[in-house]
Amino acid sequence: MASDPFPQRLPTLDRLGVTDLPNVSPSEVASEWLDAFSAAITQSDVGAIVNLFLEDGFWKDVIALTWDLRTFEGRNDITKLLDARLAVTSFREIRLLEEPLCEPELRKLFPDLAWVRFCFGFITMHGKGTGVVYLVPLPDSTWKAYSLGTLARTCTVEVVP
Repeated sequence: MASDPFPQRLPTLDRLGVTDLPNVSPSEVASEWLDAFSAAITQSDVGAIVNLFLEDGFWKDVIALTWDLRTFEGRNDITKLLDARLAVTSFREIRLLEEPLCEPELRKLFPDLAWVRFCFGFITMHGKGTGVVYLVPLPDSTWKAYSLGTLARTCTVEVVP
């Protein structure tokens, strides 16, 4: 039996156990999640950060934390990323972006697939970056990250004489 080359599964409402999409404010959902994320980052609480993700969620980093193009799949891989890079990059000053195309919005792609998408800004010791988060609902009315992407926008390079 051949293994599935694409084992990832979309976070459909059925798969998540959500029978009806709640009527929510995307801004409130994004702010609540981002506040918890920022507090956990500030406290370097990797367990709390990882708990904000689905078990099989993703963190895709483009030069912001890893200086590479990397995808971390699942809580175990995300934990390894944060253990290795959170403190050394000085990831901080996380803030919700609300300008056009970045503001929180609820996207219903299909009757059984919906998420809140939003962007946030941050700073590391090397420069500024942008994050994009896709949150999905759970039966207990909480929202978890299916995917989070971090992208370096501006970088400073330390020149050693």
